[in-house]
Amino acid sequence: MTSIKKLAIRGTIWTLISYGLGNFLRLFSNLLLTRMLFPEAFGLMALVTTVLVGLHLFSDIGFGPNIIQNKRGDDPNFLNTAWTLQIIRSSIIWVATVVLAVPAAHFYNQPALVGLFPVVGLTTLIDGFQSTSVYTLSRHLNVRTLQLLGLTQQVISITVMLLWARVNPSVWAIAAGSIAGSLFRLTWSHLILPDSKNRLRWEPEAVRELISFGKWIFFSTAATFLALQADRLILGKLIPLEVLGTYSIALGLAELPKNLISNLSSNVVLPAISKMTDRPRPELRQSILKHRQLILLGAAVMVALLASFGDVVVRVLYDNRYAQGAWILPLLAFGLWPNILHESIRQALIAVGQPKYEATGQFLKCITVSVGIPIGFYLGERLGVGGLLGAVLVVVINDLPLYGPVSYGLRNEGLSVVRQDLLISGLFVALIGVIVSVRWLLGFGFPLSMLFQS
Repeated sequence: MTSIKKLAIRGTIWTLISYGLGNFLRLFSNLLLTRMLFPEAFGLMALVTTVLVGLHLFSDIGFGPNIIQNKRGDDPNFLNTAWTLQIIRSSIIWVATVVLAVPAAHFYNQPALVGLFPVVGLTTLIDGFQSTSVYTLSRHLNVRTLQLLGLTQQVISITVMLLWARVNPSVWAIAAGSIAGSLFRLTWSHLILPDSKNRLRWEPEAVRELISFGKWIFFSTAATFLALQADRLILGKLIPLEVLGTYSIALGLAELPKNLISNLSSNVVLPAISKMTDRPRPELRQSILKHRQLILLGAAVMVALLASFGDVVVRVLYDNRYAQGAWILPLLAFGLWPNILHESIRQALIAVGQPKYEATGQFLKCITVSVGIPIGFYLGERLGVGGLLGAVLVVVINDLPLYGPVSYGLRNEGLSVVRQDLLISGLFVALIGVIVSVRWLLGFGFPLSMLFQS
């Protein structure tokens, strides 16, 4: 246990450092790109990325989580079979991007999508040949190496994007950066563990294990796509492309705390709990609650600050073309809290081999988003407050249906966290109240004041 704890602490430190540096680089490049490119470029890329992520999630059977938690996770036959399935899957996804290119271009009336879809889709094809060594490193909590890989990949992608945008300021700069980053990751993954060379392999028993575990991951990730990406797909048809670009930028900023928790959950929580599943559940639960409390307290501060000062962030960092983000960001940040609660514990269910609750929650969330956004947009228009505001309010509440099934599953597995969630959620709301009150007393108004300006 001492060894696992030390690895988990080191992994947490490296994840925090990497996430901080990574987001600094991302923000720096984003600020430069928003001045070199038009908002429409970000709208186009948001559509392409959304569809590509959807194809990924609709075909995901969880190779990474399976290798991390499976007792055969170090068996070469198991790893090589997973690698073979990964290549087949990525090839099918790339073909799908080629097939969908023309229909998507017609649907959104954007001819540029005909070329963007198959080119950006090459990142999926490249990633499919990535070595399983990245999963092996994660399985053994070698977070430092993985985070350095991620940072280096990011630097390469950003460098290519900025150089390309300097010469040819178009959406192709973003596409070129993504491909360059994927090529680097592919090369690195096959060099980092020289003794773990992947070869094509088809072991029926390994295939059965991968698919048996992966069926719930498949349902979960398919629903996750609709839950997380449907907003951009639907809004892409309802609002101008430049407004979609602004919404996407605001959403990216709002999700910074969630992405940090997600990285900690995937890089540290899942492999650590997977190594402790043989412990009595009450003991395992107490260990989870103790360490999760620190994560949630830190997240509460980050989300509260973002919800309270999101409008200031947008006004300082971006020009007037992105002005609507000043009210979108605080709303999205506030609505992020239920997802933070979910993201900080969901990997516990994966570690104990029970991904079905996550799948159910994501399914309920995707129904809320898919049905709610058009209704919210319509009601916003009818009430005179704006269709975009109505749609954003639906996004704000869309994580509530996700929380219920996951909490139910945790209770069934003897890992309930409801009491802890209620206490810290109360603290989170109180914290926002204090910060906004201080802001108002200092004469800075309220975060959503832009909505009430004539």
